[in-house]
Amino acid sequence: MILAQGEQIVKEYKWKRKLTITLTNKRLIIRDKKNGGWKEGYSIFLKEVVNTNMTKNTPGYAMNIGLLGVLGFIAALLMGDVFAYAKYYGTAILLSYLIYKRSSFRFIVTFSSGKRKGVNVHCAHRKELLELMDLVDAKVAEVA
Repeated sequence: MILAQGEQIVKEYKWKRKLTITLTNKRLIIRDKKNGGWKEGYSIFLKEVVNTNMTKNTPGYAMNIGLLGVLGFIAALLMGDVFAYAKYYGTAILLSYLIYKRSSFRFIVTFSSGKRKGVNVHCAHRKELLELMDLVDAKVAEVA
């Protein structure tokens, strides 16, 4: 990676050889590996960054399965056979919970122009992503 004059790497994150996020004292560099080759990375100057967000990238069917499980539990309560139908609604609620817990995060950077860039990060790297967001916010405040 080529750095400009007077630019220093503050922190570099590499996740499963697929995603590299590098924070320097002047910019944020994101490189994402897709389909075996490096997708064109993008470099964001910190003076253009307004906000960083992290959202859960959960599929919509996870909520539907969980809702179905809860409705099944209520129906079983009304019928009086809570334990007879437990294998159905219990499995649906558990499956919904597991899908939600294992879904990845989306790291979103908002520019001063209102444009947004986002990248997916695996759910196991939540703490590193929160640390990165804190570092980026501190560097943005320092640059501004």
